[in-house]
Amino acid sequence: DEFHVFNAPQIASVINTLLLIRYTKRQKKFLFLSATPNQELLTRLNKVGFRCVEINPIDQNKYVFPSTLKECQELEGQKWRKVSREIKLNFISLEPSTKASENWLKDNQQLILDYFQNHPGSKGAIILNSIAAVKRLTPIFTEFLKPYGLTVGENTGLSGKGQKERSLSTDLVLGTSTIDVGVDFKINFLIFESSDTGTFIQRLGRLGRHDDYEKDGKKITFTNFTAYALTPNFLVGSLFLEQSAPLETGGIYDRKYFNEILKDKYYKINDFRQYYSRWGAVQSVILCGKNGLGNDYIKRSYAGSQEAFKTACEEVFETKFGRVAGCLRRWRSEWQQFSGRDGNPIADEAASFRGSSPLLCGIYDLTETNEIDRFKTYDLPGIISNLEIEVISKEAFLRSLHQTAERHKQPIPKSRFEYCLAFMKLHSYREERLNWRLTYPGDLQPIADAWKVQVLLGIQVWQPQNRWISEINKRLRTKPLVSYVLPIPMIEVRKRLRLPMHFQIYELDEAGQHDRNAIYSVAFGQSALLLETLAYRFKSD
Repeated sequence: DEFHVFNAPQIASVINTLLLIRYTKRQKKFLFLSATPNQELLTRLNKVGFRCVEINPIDQNKYVFPSTLKECQELEGQKWRKVSREIKLNFISLEPSTKASENWLKDNQQLILDYFQNHPGSKGAIILNSIAAVKRLTPIFTEFLKPYGLTVGENTGLSGKGQKERSLSTDLVLGTSTIDVGVDFKINFLIFESSDTGTFIQRLGRLGRHDDYEKDGKKITFTNFTAYALTPNFLVGSLFLEQSAPLETGGIYDRKYFNEILKDKYYKINDFRQYYSRWGAVQSVILCGKNGLGNDYIKRSYAGSQEAFKTACEEVFETKFGRVAGCLRRWRSEWQQFSGRDGNPIADEAASFRGSSPLLCGIYDLTETNEIDRFKTYDLPGIISNLEIEVISKEAFLRSLHQTAERHKQPIPKSRFEYCLAFMKLHSYREERLNWRLTYPGDLQPIADAWKVQVLLGIQVWQPQNRWISEINKRLRTKPLVSYVLPIPMIEVRKRLRLPMHFQIYELDEAGQHDRNAIYSVAFGQSALLLETLAYRFKSD
């Protein structure tokens, strides 16, 4: 379900898994659910003989858009199901800056209150891109709406289970996640950010799904559906203001036409299609090796499976196992020479489903009211940008986890904290983002000139305003990081390669170069592998 959230590394792993199942003599059928089917998956599976059927209601004329109540009633009489109601969609044109949406919401609290008062019984959601923005705004809206008998909840990736459940009973929920919104949490009022066409369509699609909801045993009917899209000014210009703009203010458009216009006009992000041929078969070769289909017992149990799997993977990923096996040997040798240790970090990263998240930290969240939900993980860049923290030891973190679980007689999973870089207490969210950059203790030019994924050691964070940064750097500088370094500033890389909003790429510079703009950029883990597939565009320059 929600297959569109997968990136190229996860899709390559899915393809490997399907082929592994097929060639170990297990006949299965698979169902992938997504509002935007992945064409790379369909094309590659068709290439190796999977019989794929795409269920597309638009192509099969299974969506209709009646314009009158009579037409609606006739269709319902023919057993057609209403999936969306008429929505009044307002575009808010904003400068593309980090706090533009947050500032607009602070300035327009009265607009939100007016909607609830003009439409009693309404339920609303505000869906943003930034967890920190949600954390800062939630108490502001809670305090503002409380005198009017309106309640506010929160639903983000850092929200605990209890917090998410409580949010379902509120009048307004703020979050970064659409989980439950428009399903268990039925809404008729929506304010949302988006980062591309997919997130715009997906978030707007949470509104207008239901005619009513139940509260205290009573049915409350929605009488109006309204959305505010917080969008960058360039999109509003291309949709409404240009000479050949496809939309008019006050115009009425069906969802099919509107979605097509968005896909044409919105910022198009990179799909990383080169990833499959460059990295997808690393997992395939490992699955074919002596610990997989090459194992003597498995070869006897599944005669012919190894060769059939190999042939299919070479075809689907458009590469030869010999090339990939040579890369595996080279990466292992380079790592052993570099570190004196066994292992193969680059191969491990390429063969992993979600990657290792090398900058993931364990967080004890003191802003969370439910003790059980205080144990979380969060990436280091988000922490040093937005959080007021206190560094603690791994032992203290796990001891607190164990004591909390004992006190509440409820288990708290701890395996996800095993490989965390550092552990911290979260005290609060900063009002303003704190700037920082990564530094390297040597010459970066030869590393960037290599134009390849490498394992780096010694990277640290420069952030003099953070009194805990030396404690964080003690752990960070000893951690080997699968990396890709470009001799190009990060902003330029983002723009030219059309990277997704949350793509993990950072400024990097040599230690001591703090008075200039960073002239290098770096990505880690699976982001490094993805960046490598695009870097040839800069190399050719």
